[in-house]
Amino acid sequence: EYDEALRMYEKAEEMGFDSYTSKKRIADVYLAKKNPSESIGIYKNMIQTNLVSPEVYDLLGSAYQLGGQFDLAERTFKEMCQRYPDNPHAFYKLGLFYGFIKEYDRSITQFNKALKMVPDNLTILKSMSLAYNQKGDKYKAIEIAKKILEIIPNSIPDKLYLATLYDGAKEFGNAIRLYREIISQEPRNVIALN
Repeated sequence: EYDEALRMYEKAEEMGFDSYTSKKRIADVYLAKKNPSESIGIYKNMIQTNLVSPEVYDLLGSAYQLGGQFDLAERTFKEMCQRYPDNPHAFYKLGLFYGFIKEYDRSITQFNKALKMVPDNLTILKSMSLAYNQKGDKYKAIEIAKKILEIIPNSIPDKLYLATLYDGAKEFGNAIRLYREIISQEPRNVIALN
């Protein structure tokens, strides 16, 4: 399938179709094939020839990360933040990168920058809660998880997440209360029943 997709996108580029889209799709296929070196070359060329967008930086940084080139991944994500300072996704991706390399304070700093632009973004809030939890600050993780439930109060996965945070913080009464609430919404929820 990948080889067929590559042939199709390469042919489209030869025929003069939108160069940005063709190049990006070719690089995306290489990245999906777990071949970061091929995709890195294409993404870098796109940036050098000004066929660029935040997505290209994002994918280049991800390709470096996949290839274990963490210094280059960090540099690319930082460059994306500098080039697109009003794009919350840029700071979110840099935050995810720092979380990946277990630099949770730096991760949280970037998530905060993103949240200043999009305060109720659930994806960023969840990532920040996870970073606080990984850092060992269970109470801050709980605080953010509670905020998530204020935004989407009937979310079973988010209730389960908060209940597990309560378990980890040894707040068993709160955990039991949430598990019971989940069971009342979903009587066959295996996780809450255990």
